[in-house]
Amino acid sequence: MVGSAAVRQIQVRRTARRLLEAEVEQEPYRGTSWGRPYWDAIELYKESWQPYYVYRVGSMTTAFINVSDGVRATHHTAARAGVPNRLVFLFGGSAAWGHGARDEATIPSWLARVAEEQGEPLDVRNYAESGWVNWQGITYLTQKLADGEGPDTVIFYSGVNEILSGRQWPQVRHPVWDGEAVPRAMTDWSLERSRPLARVWDYYRNTSYLWSLLVPRAPVLAASRPIGRSELAKQLAADYLAARELVEQMGRAFGFKTLFAWQLTVADKPALTAQERHYAGWLPRTPATTPAIAWWSMDAELKELYGEAGRLVKEGGTIDVTDALVHTTDTAFIDWMHTSEAGNERVARALYDRLRTPTHAH
Repeated sequence: MVGSAAVRQIQVRRTARRLLEAEVEQEPYRGTSWGRPYWDAIELYKESWQPYYVYRVGSMTTAFINVSDGVRATHHTAARAGVPNRLVFLFGGSAAWGHGARDEATIPSWLARVAEEQGEPLDVRNYAESGWVNWQGITYLTQKLADGEGPDTVIFYSGVNEILSGRQWPQVRHPVWDGEAVPRAMTDWSLERSRPLARVWDYYRNTSYLWSLLVPRAPVLAASRPIGRSELAKQLAADYLAARELVEQMGRAFGFKTLFAWQLTVADKPALTAQERHYAGWLPRTPATTPAIAWWSMDAELKELYGEAGRLVKEGGTIDVTDALVHTTDTAFIDWMHTSEAGNERVARALYDRLRTPTHAH
């Protein structure tokens, strides 16, 4: 019993280490003094169960990643005499949170820095979370508003998690990244509190390599009906636009401006670097288009689904920031969905162009 669980844990550890070593060898990190310490710090990233929005990352203090009460540190702009800092909340998934970037080079931090360059101080709060979908962000926003926080602008930079979760769990309305996470988490919570021995057995079933081979885990959710790509894209786009409309209505009630921007992927970049060609899974498979880690690549089916859903949400008024990549010839992505630190700067500049005050417009 203990042995097979240990085998599963060793496999998980080896997989995580292989991913770390592959990340360190990527172009944005290879040969730098901070690349390996950064990815070593990522291994300290631990999520904890949170009511209503499922989870938040735990507090951590490292050289490049600092989180307090689930909120990642962001570039601080000092207030200027007579110019109050506008308060900006930024929501989204791991790309908005800053996967692969240091605290000072996430999209929220770059947004504050770009505004600072223009003489417009912003207090940008990084309320994004890896794996979150819009509805989790909306729940967190509701909590902040109930706590009395009054943002001037609320930004959602999202799309990838909505498509991935919706594609995996089309039978679930407003699915989270793992549609089975909530019922399983509630089961774990109940067993841990009221039936500790049953919890030990449940843990073994979840972690045992031998048990997973002998008795595959039954799904919690009912199977989904077959659904075509166009129908799924319409379903996911409608869900995304409904979330945007809700936040806009909240903004009218609470007095903040709302910006929903569709998340960029490597498919949006006109000129791919040699590094980025590894993420273009729609290209013919060669060593130059095969990434070290399979999920770094965007396959043709996903590219079409994401593109079709993106077209629909943009037609519905969601902000298109693909202009951020028009003249970019250097590496802006570390996989198909996460921008590099340089890519984060370009996204932040595109976002700032949409939220700058009239007195700071070009």
